[in-house]
Amino acid sequence: MNKKMLTLEEFCNYTGIAKSYAYKLTSSGKIKFYRPFGKLIYFDIEDVVSFLRQNSTDSYNEVEKNASHRLI
Repeated sequence: MNKKMLTLEEFCNYTGIAKSYAYKLTSSGKIKFYRPFGKLIYFDIEDVVSFLRQNSTDSYNEVEKNASHRLI
């Protein structure tokens, strides 16, 4: 995807998030969005990727590696 800005529909398709949940995320301020014309909302693709990368978890190999480093 080469677009820098996504419409609400594109955001939902890209993330797999339902439209109603997307509205909930915007109204609660959990994801950054833009409203240049006062009605339609747009999302910056970089903001969307940052949002999706929140709360990462380590893989089993990373957990083992970190544990072995702490034991040494």
